[in-house]
Amino acid sequence: MDQNPPKSAEIPERQVSPDVIRELVQTVRSNQQMAEEVIKLNTDMVRRVSELTISIGELTKRINEMISKFQLSPEKDQTALAARLEKLEKRVNAMIISSLTRRRMSMPSAMPMA
Repeated sequence: MDQNPPKSAEIPERQVSPDVIRELVQTVRSNQQMAEEVIKLNTDMVRRVSELTISIGELTKRINEMISKFQLSPEKDQTALAARLEKLEKRVNAMIISSLTRRRMSMPSAMPMA
């Protein structure tokens, strides 16, 4: 039997042109720039979502406070609420009348026709 060691597979050497290398380097740089932009956008988005979460939390707190002010116990609070609403209605009416009076005073009076 012939015991020859197996021949190693020879890979032919190829010459890579400088243009191909330049293109490859340019592609790698372009990919790196895109990756950096994606990272910046992602970081900004995470920051904005965090701010939004805080704002939503504050808004929820305010809404809960407002709802708790409107939650009434039986008749005692309803009577007090009715009185407060009546006072508020009187104030609004007074403001409207005051505003109309000021407007009338600021308008030039009608010229009498001769």
